[in-house]
Amino acid sequence: NRQACDSLGYSRDELIGMTPFDFDADLNTVTWQRYSERLKAGDIVTFESRHRRKDGTLFPVEIRVREFCQGGPRLFISLSRDITERKRAAEAFRERQGELTHANRVATMGQLTASVAHEVSQPIAATLTNAQAALRWLSSQPPNLEEVRQTLDHIVNDAKQGGEVINQIPDTNRDNLAKY
Repeated sequence: NRQACDSLGYSRDELIGMTPFDFDADLNTVTWQRYSERLKAGDIVTFESRHRRKDGTLFPVEIRVREFCQGGPRLFISLSRDITERKRAAEAFRERQGELTHANRVATMGQLTASVAHEVSQPIAATLTNAQAALRWLSSQPPNLEEVRQTLDHIVNDAKQGGEVINQIPDTNRDNLAKY
């Protein structure tokens, strides 16, 4: 038909006498045997393949085939539909989906980073405040060593608290944080 001529790039005269094996790049005797058995059972067989144009370029097609008998010989009728746009749309969808997945991971890492920063900043701020207090106790006359000792204990506890925050992050999240 005209549409087959247009999509394959052959004239009507050139297509007459050709079989699907002449222009279907994926069809071979093994796959045809598998389809043939289903066709004999009365099934309509639908599959995807690639057709080769006269100029050699390939394009994806969806093919539906049905067998019918007319006066004895097995005959087949097939419909081929160019699915290039559908394939492009599916690939674009997969790419967008991948981009969204990546953006979601980045957003999650950002939230995790903000949460960790908040949780760690508190013991760091307390450590700084306590260190400044210890310096004041040391510079007083006479130095108040008991206050310095207690303040250093607070610093140790604050450092442990910051370490606990870090240790609560699963190893996989810490590895991902290092990537970003």
